Amino acid sequence: MNKASVLDQTTIEQLKRLGGDEFLHKLIDVFLKHTPWLLSAISNIHPEPAWHAVSLAAHSPKASAGNINAFELQASASDIVQAANNSNVAAITPIFIQIAPAFNSVTETFQRFK
Repeated sequence: MNKASVLDQTTIEQLKRLGGDEFLHKLIDVFLKHTPWLLSAISNIHPEPAWHAVSLAAHSPKASAGNINAFELQASASDIVQAANNSNVAAITPIFIQIAPAFNSVTETFQRFK
């Protein structure tokens, strides 16, 4: 995925109009502070999945990514939720490989707005 499509530029501009640069920076800071912890929690649960815990842990980054229209990250987190709800270890493993690069792409893109 190219960097231009990692985040929806219109959403970023709307957030800036809603609360200004300070609001956008706080939103970015919260996202960058909490999402790595949640992704770590998901991967730490994964080797011996407690499916409900995986689903709950993935739900928050799914919602956060959705709020900022980080589509690739949202899709990966959504896929984890779905695979966990179906107790599907075969489906969840490749998603874990995708979610870290998706988060890193969002992080890199956010750095341009700070």
